[in-house]
Amino acid sequence: MRRTAAFLLLPGLLGGLAGCGFEGVASLPLPGGADLGARPYEVRIEFEDALDLVPRSLCKVDDVTVGEVTGIELGDGWRAEVVCAVRGEVPLPDATTALIAQTSLLGEKFVKLVPAGRGRLSGPIPVTRTSTSAEVEQVLSAASLLVNGGGLDQLATINTELGQALGGRSARIKGLLRRLGVFVAGLDGSRKDIVRLMDGLDGLTSTLARQRGTIKEVATGIGPAVKRLRRQRRDLTRMLTALDRLGRTATRVVERSGADTLANLRHLSELLSNLDRARHDLVEGVATALTFPFPGSAASMLRGDYGNADITVDVTPATTLDNLLGGAR
Repeated sequence: MRRTAAFLLLPGLLGGLAGCGFEGVASLPLPGGADLGARPYEVRIEFEDALDLVPRSLCKVDDVTVGEVTGIELGDGWRAEVVCAVRGEVPLPDATTALIAQTSLLGEKFVKLVPAGRGRLSGPIPVTRTSTSAEVEQVLSAASLLVNGGGLDQLATINTELGQALGGRSARIKGLLRRLGVFVAGLDGSRKDIVRLMDGLDGLTSTLARQRGTIKEVATGIGPAVKRLRRQRRDLTRMLTALDRLGRTATRVVERSGADTLANLRHLSELLSNLDRARHDLVEGVATALTFPFPGSAASMLRGDYGNADITVDVTPATTLDNLLGGAR
């Protein structure tokens, strides 16, 4: 009788729930859910894919539950729009990001909120600041591709080829590694010079960038000069050829007259040496030439309108040359 009465009351109870706006089992409050506090606020998040996220899933900040998912809708551009209710005493900054994460390998999904920025979140979190974690199916699929005809066979081939290439060459490879170590140490020791060189190149690049207009003007203005040089190329070629012939002729002249030039220089050296030895006599001779035919002491011999002098003049060529050149041959 009691079971019959319970079955008779069940349709009436379900009908009453339907009349009160019953939306399914998911709308029933469950024990142990998120504590939303007295004044929760709503946060809308756009995802490219909501995966298998369901209502009543948790929302966490730093692995601490701060809210729950209250709804999942299809937004603009075929994107998932997740609605979360967050406790009022947990303010989120304006650049907060969101991620659909998983509690464990086979655990449930939840929304992970990562606070960032300043101020307070005033609008929905756009899809540019949301992402999803890797699914188990994706990981297993990638692993299957790696195992079945994927990278493992290639790694085995690479390992075999490396073994054949390095076999019996261990000493040379060790030496190469040591030299590489020395080279890297040298680079590390020249780090400041390299940085200075890069700074210099950066400065040069900046200068060239600032002088780009001038360089453009020069490149544009040099065109007529290049055209003129191109038109005068034959004349320039002939001039260079003539200069080459002149150089060869001058070389032959110098080579042929080298002995005579050296002999003349030696004779000039002897002449200059004799002139140097006779410099005092030359000075006295020049002083006498200024008062010729009287000596420099003629002024002391004159008294009034007469004077007495006894002069002996030897003007023979041998004596004159001997006096002037100091005995030169």
